[in-house]
Amino acid sequence: MTNTTFTIEQIQQHNTAADCYLLINSNVYDVTAYENEHPGGAQRIISYCGKDATIAFQNQGGEGQHSQVANNLLNSFQVGALTTSSAVAVVNDPIDNNGLYALLPGLERYPFVIPTTIVWITIIIVVLLLRQLLPNQLTRPKLLRALSILLFVIFSCLAVGGTILTVYGRFKLFNWNTIQIHAFLGYSLVLVGLTHAVLHRRELWIYVTRWKKSANVQ
Repeated sequence: MTNTTFTIEQIQQHNTAADCYLLINSNVYDVTAYENEHPGGAQRIISYCGKDATIAFQNQGGEGQHSQVANNLLNSFQVGALTTSSAVAVVNDPIDNNGLYALLPGLERYPFVIPTTIVWITIIIVVLLLRQLLPNQLTRPKLLRALSILLFVIFSCLAVGGTILTVYGRFKLFNWNTIQIHAFLGYSLVLVGLTHAVLHRRELWIYVTRWKKSANVQ
C-alpha cells in the first residue's frame, strides 16, 4: 500500500500498453507487467489504460465477478490513489467513469427528469386546449397515431443506441453519457406510454371488465 496520490490528468498520461495505469474504485494500479498474463487477453486491459476501469473490473467485462484471488492480485499492483479533487473531476466526466458517476444523487445523475416532465405536461395541456378549439382536427384517433409514431421513434433510438454501445462502446452525445441517454429515452418511453394508456383507458377498461367476467365464470 502506498500513500502516493495521482490526479486524473496524471493517470491519463499512462495510457499505452508499455505504460498502463488503471483507476479502480479511486485507487491507481500499474498493470503494465500483467497485461500478457491476463486470462481474458491483454487487449481487455489495454483498452482501459489511463482510464477508470471500475465497472469493467467489477463485472469482469460483462462476464461476472472477479474472484478473491484476482482482487488480491490487483492489490499487489497498486501504486497510489486518486486525489480528492480529481475524484470530483471524474464524476463530472462520467463517460469512462460510471463507477464514480453512479455515486451522484439521482437528480444530478439524471438532470433531464424534471425539465422533461415539465415539457411533456406542457405539451399535454396545450394539446388539450387546442382540442377545445379544433375538435375536428385534433381527434382522438389522430392523437393515438401521433403517440404511436413517437413510441416507435423512441424504441428506434433505444435500439440504435444499444447497437452503437455494443459495437463501439460507451459514448457521449450533447455532453450526455451512455447511461443518461438511455435513461432519458427510457423515461420518455414511460411518459409517452402512460399518455397512450390514458387515451386508451376506455378500451383498457373494457378488457379489464371482460377479464373479470371471464375469471368469475371459471
